[in-house]
Amino acid sequence: MAAGDEQQQQQGNRWAALTFHWQAVERQVRIEGIVESLSREESETYWRTRERGSQIGAWASQQSRVLWETEPLSESASASAPSAGVINGAENANADAAVINKHDIVDDGRSILEDRVKEMEARFADVEEIPLPPFWGGIRIVPESVEFWQGRKSRLHDRFRYVRIHGEVETGVETAKTFQWKIQRLSP
Repeated sequence: MAAGDEQQQQQGNRWAALTFHWQAVERQVRIEGIVESLSREESETYWRTRERGSQIGAWASQQSRVLWETEPLSESASASAPSAGVINGAENANADAAVINKHDIVDDGRSILEDRVKEMEARFADVEEIPLPPFWGGIRIVPESVEFWQGRKSRLHDRFRYVRIHGEVETGVETAKTFQWKIQRLSP
């Protein structure tokens, strides 16, 4: 889990939404739910399934941390900035904000990441199993609602939402938490 994700959770925003849209078949699924961090054990289990290169990459890159950034561009500099990161001599207002390689291409921090990968490869060269980084872990979204949308040319689309209903059941010895799904048809 990225540091930014952890910060959002600590600030109380535990909700997330995922939307999967397939234009060609006019279908969509939207999932809303509560974000939970995976346990260390669950993260370890997943970590061991990852390829060595992915593990090295995880150690080298603390996801979503800024590697490099420009100074704010003025409107005139934005309009004249080269599109693919190529520097046009001194005309580019950002030329001094970036490292320029021998091909006159802005190094936007990629070399920093590649250097970190080399450091981690050296660090773990003699290690058979790379350990899980302390800053790395996963999350899951526990669905509270799932909506299915099917488009129609008439605009009278089909929309069904499954909403999770929480409850409790007495088992004789203890109270167990349960849930069921309620199905709703929504107006298009």
